[in-house]
Amino acid sequence: TQVAVHICQLEGTTYVRPKNRDDKKKSRKHISRENDAVRNGDLERAKARVTEGANLDTLIQKLPGCSSRDLIDQLTVEFCYLNSKANRKKLAWALFNVPRTSLELLTYYSRLVATLSTYMKDLPSITLSMLEDEFNFLINKKVCHLFMYCSSPHLP
Repeated sequence: TQVAVHICQLEGTTYVRPKNRDDKKKSRKHISRENDAVRNGDLERAKARVTEGANLDTLIQKLPGCSSRDLIDQLTVEFCYLNSKANRKKLAWALFNVPRTSLELLTYYSRLVATLSTYMKDLPSITLSMLEDEFNFLINKKVCHLFMYCSSPHLP
């Protein structure tokens, strides 16, 4: 049986405890096995899950500094180790939010998406849908603005 657990560290000792009371009643044996596993060295895997989000954040912070093919290729390889659906969405959002003053990065971001697209089929579609939505928003905004300007009674 699977039980939702918290990994706690108190006074240098690591414990695994259930998240709610029902799990606590059902799984005392399971929890003791989890505690044994943590004590036997599986703590590294538990910590790796926690630090994965931090690694993705640092990777995303490195994106604007990748201004060469070698750097973006290295970042691509690093992302492959953090690959998950949620992380792909976060990466697509970070790629979409390229600083508007740093448009020279678009070629490198495109290289990243093109390289990852052979293995992660949803990354280009997520990024493309964001770009299409932004494009349609800007077009509609411009059309609405022109329509209001052209239909203004103050024109000669």
